Amino acid sequence: MIAVISKTVLNDILRVGKDYVILGVDESLFKEKLGTFMDMFFKKEKLAGFSERILTSDDIKYVYPYDTAIYRYLPKESFNPTPTYVWADNVAIVIWEPFTVIKIKNKSLADSYSKYFEILWKIAKEKSKSAVLKK
Repeated sequence: MIAVISKTVLNDILRVGKDYVILGVDESLFKEKLGTFMDMFFKKEKLAGFSERILTSDDIKYVYPYDTAIYRYLPKESFNPTPTYVWADNVAIVIWEPFTVIKIKNKSLADSYSKYFEILWKIAKEKSKSAVLKK
């Protein structure tokens, strides 16, 4: 069930085909729960010519090595591992336990989340993917 619902959101992102943002990502959970689908997703994202900006925790243990995934890091004290995707006029919130995805198509809500993301993006820290992957 996790894979089906998550893939539905990710496939919609591919269908729209534009840059998007995600808050609250712990990539190790995506790797565990979606496996090779994520690798295929990133390859399709690259072929389509768009990318994602991702806010995650500064103590994260895994990030995807693909060029289309651009990460910045927030202090672990302020990190909430509830992935929130914002693309086009959509917001999708992923709750891992019990697994639930709430998808809302609303331009005003998507704009609000995008503005919130941009504020956090400005204060989040940059670091190389290799520094994270070597942990």
